Amino acid sequence: DVERSRGLGDVYKRQKLKEDEIMKEFVAKPYPVVNYTAEQSEEIASLTVDIYKYVNETWANWIVNGGIDEQWDAYVDQLNQMGLERLMEIYQEALDVYNNAG
Repeated sequence: DVERSRGLGDVYKRQKLKEDEIMKEFVAKPYPVVNYTAEQSEEIASLTVDIYKYVNETWANWIVNGGIDEQWDAYVDQLNQMGLERLMEIYQEALDVYNNAG
């Protein structure tokens, strides 16, 4: 029974490897662990509090009441006013440092 179980495990592993090979083009690469300067960390913390709160509240409202199509442009404008573009710049700066370190 143990040998049979081991054999099934091997079959599973081979099948999993085949599936992984097929699906790899559809899997997003995870964002690497990057380091931020102290200033960047403070700015991220400051920006994300309000941005995340707004995003979560807006999404919840859309789930309950709808209106995403009508409100999308105003939503994006509000996020940009809240500093989303700066947040993306900080993330990009840290990613650039990470990519150039290798």
